[in-house]
Amino acid sequence: MQIHAKWSLGRSFGLLPANRGVVVAGPYRVVCHPLYLGYLVTDIGFLAANFGMHNLIVIVAQWTLQVVRIVMEEQLLSNDAAYREYTRRVHYRLIYGVF
Repeated sequence: MQIHAKWSLGRSFGLLPANRGVVVAGPYRVVCHPLYLGYLVTDIGFLAANFGMHNLIVIVAQWTLQVVRIVMEEQLLSNDAAYREYTRRVHYRLIYGVF
């Protein structure tokens, strides 16, 4: 999932939030942040195989920050008319039907 999302981004992939163009193809047709969804699936798999309170605390802390990152990225992109149109078609950020 992560590889497909990164491949779909092409040259729009970057480490820091920036408007590198709105990608609407591939997994971005289903959720706004499929790359982060891939990270979430990986984290859940890791936690299932290595459950412990320390790992749970780290993953919950990481995802608290990840949600903040998602909100910050969306605030940055909300100035772009193409992104606003995209979010009218794709309503879910991370998990289809939930968030």
